[in-house]
Amino acid sequence: MTSLKQQVVLASLISFALTVACGGEETTTSAVDVMETQSAGEATEELEGSDAQRVDGESTDRDEQDLDTPVQEGQDMPQPDLETSAEGQRVIVGVYSYDADADDYVDLNRELEFQVGVVCQTWTRWVESPRSSDPVSGPHDHYNAADEVVFEDDELTWLEYGPEHSQREIDATCGAGEGGAPKRANMTEYIAGNGTGQFFLKIKRVE
Repeated sequence: MTSLKQQVVLASLISFALTVACGGEETTTSAVDVMETQSAGEATEELEGSDAQRVDGESTDRDEQDLDTPVQEGQDMPQPDLETSAEGQRVIVGVYSYDADADDYVDLNRELEFQVGVVCQTWTRWVESPRSSDPVSGPHDHYNAADEVVFEDDELTWLEYGPEHSQREIDATCGAGEGGAPKRANMTEYIAGNGTGQFFLKIKRVE
């Protein structure tokens, strides 16, 4: 940066040179004018440098902003896969008898719980008066099992095994997977649970 004294000397020399160049006629350019012109030039250079720095800074800020810009509403985003399987869903089936006189079904306050996707689910049923074909006489438990349990379109389907007379026997029978009887239940019908019409099944609720 040129000092004020040097600027005054330089302005005087310039003024003298202009006087000589113009044939000795004095011009209206003074040292102050030269100094103001020079100062204005330096200020312009500083301003241009400042503007350039500011523009560069804005460009950088925009680049950084683009990196941090959140996804706008409505912009396509990858969606997680939705679970469509009913695996593990619990279906509670009520057991009913039919009262011919009243022409209505009577809730026996007994429920069977089926869990979708669980293999060989077992339950017991108390038999007060066994059939003559039953190898065990007198009241006793019957063991049954359900496999291939599926719940679709508000209807439950499964393959039923048994009855057997012990947990070990029903596990073996269901595990072999032979001779399973197709069964079903839904929320709108009372469906016979066996061929004798002694009891009927209807879905009470789904959990």
